Amino acid sequence: MQIPEFEMADYVEPSDESIAKGHLRFELCWTEVARGLGLILRGYVLLIAAAVLLVAAVAVFLNLSPQEKAKIPWQLRDVGLWLGLGLFGLVSLYCYGCLIVGHWRCLMHVPERRGARWLIFACLTCILAGPGLNLASNLTGVEKGVKWERGVDGIKELRMTKEGAIMQVSSVGFQVLGTIFFILFLRAVVACFEDRLRVLLVDVYLVLSILLFVATVYLVFSARDFEVLLKFALVLGAGWMVNFLVYLIVIGIVRNGIIRGLARLATPAIHVPGQSGLTSRPAVPLN
Repeated sequence: MQIPEFEMADYVEPSDESIAKGHLRFELCWTEVARGLGLILRGYVLLIAAAVLLVAAVAVFLNLSPQEKAKIPWQLRDVGLWLGLGLFGLVSLYCYGCLIVGHWRCLMHVPERRGARWLIFACLTCILAGPGLNLASNLTGVEKGVKWERGVDGIKELRMTKEGAIMQVSSVGFQVLGTIFFILFLRAVVACFEDRLRVLLVDVYLVLSILLFVATVYLVFSARDFEVLLKFALVLGAGWMVNFLVYLIVIGIVRNGIIRGLARLATPAIHVPGQSGLTSRPAVPLN
């Protein structure tokens, strides 16, 4: 039997997509990562819905005339507000639990490829450290509290100790770092699927978010007084609201990319009879 000679051009060089599919066939955990991202989305969406309902209820109550307020039963007028705040607190705890469990599920199941596991680990650490420092600064770092009955002038009277100010700045820094690490984690996830379009989308969002953060820091430190800062508060607030909505959309797009990538992976490959898997020439018969 004469063995045919093959040239180097006959061998098919594996593409990045085929290499990624090779990894994905042995990584059986991506479904749990998609579920973790779903929990994160659920927590954010429920928290937004609860906040909108609470603000709408308060706005409706404040716009009522004294005669209309007098018609409301005292049980609903006096007790209803505290029940609403308590319900909002319970919903907030549930949403925060969804966020923590979602991040934890991603951490436990995502592979280490592209540094994804280390990025979500850093993100989860920052998520836990940021609110902890904020709570500690409010409990132990307040030198002079806010007098809410005086409105804006009462907010100006807030004074923090040196340690409290450091904890406040550290809390903001940890929360910003946590968001950046999570966006980088999303980028690493779609990069594992060799999804270049979604990688570009996450890159664009990350750059725009950094620019918005830099603009916010610049306005905060360049404002001469509190009144000047309030003039830009509406613009900054609108910018961050849009940024947050896009943030949720990006999470949903990445989650959808995982589901679509797994669906493509489950599609059986078309096998051409008589074609070898290593070369482009027909397979050599054994007899």
